[in-house]
Amino acid sequence: MTTGRTPATGARPRPAGTGGSSLQANLPYLVVVGVSLVVLVAFIALSDPFSPRAEGELPNGTTTTTATGITTIPTDATSTTSAGATTSSPSALTGAARGEEIFNSTCIACHGIGGVGIEGLGKPLTASTFVAELTDAEVLEFLIVGRTETDPLNTTGMSMPPRGGNTALTDADLANVVLYLRAIAE
Repeated sequence: MTTGRTPATGARPRPAGTGGSSLQANLPYLVVVGVSLVVLVAFIALSDPFSPRAEGELPNGTTTTTATGITTIPTDATSTTSAGATTSSPSALTGAARGEEIFNSTCIACHGIGGVGIEGLGKPLTASTFVAELTDAEVLEFLIVGRTETDPLNTTGMSMPPRGGNTALTDADLANVVLYLRAIAE
């Protein structure tokens, strides 16, 4: 079936309903962007990320202490990145509170608010047997190295990029994320 009209350019008329839609071609991308925006808005609406907290205090009122079982953490606010450069901590927070801050800026996109997971992107971390069965040092190593989608142990088909995809994160930053993961574990 044709439209019955010949374009002024002399081109052949296209059958009705063809020509494709850029919306259809970009739908998977738009879904990912839409989900990311929903997560961001939900995070901002449901939490108060900018409220001042005492050092080591989590949103639920619990407090944390220093890392145990992790042997690669520098003991001061200055740490070394994977490239060997020395950086100072961009936040005055330490421990699990700093880990939460990092989680909310890097990990939340795939693992959701509070680590509850996002289907098709990142597994829930609050009740993760994988995380629970590893030592702090092993979780830290996993965060440093990540996991490719072709890894035989990968159960999602999605990659977990090294350092959560943020190469600026130091080993100390990731050790704080480990502390946060322990704090939110059910």
